[in-house]
Amino acid sequence: MKQNQKIAIPTNEGQLWPHFSKAPQVTIVTVEDGQVRETVVKQAPEHA
Repeated sequence: MKQNQKIAIPTNEGQLWPHFSKAPQVTIVTVEDGQVRETVVKQAPEHA
C-alpha cells in the first residue's frame, strides 16, 4: 500500500522553530513509500 504525506515543519535557517505561527520559514517534506522525496523551504507569509 502506498503511503504519501506532506509534512510542514516550522523552521528558521534549517533549525526547528518552537512556534509555528511565528516561524520565519516553513519546510515542507514530501514522503512517498517511507522515503523523503522532496524538501522545500518557503518563506512564511506575513501574519495578518
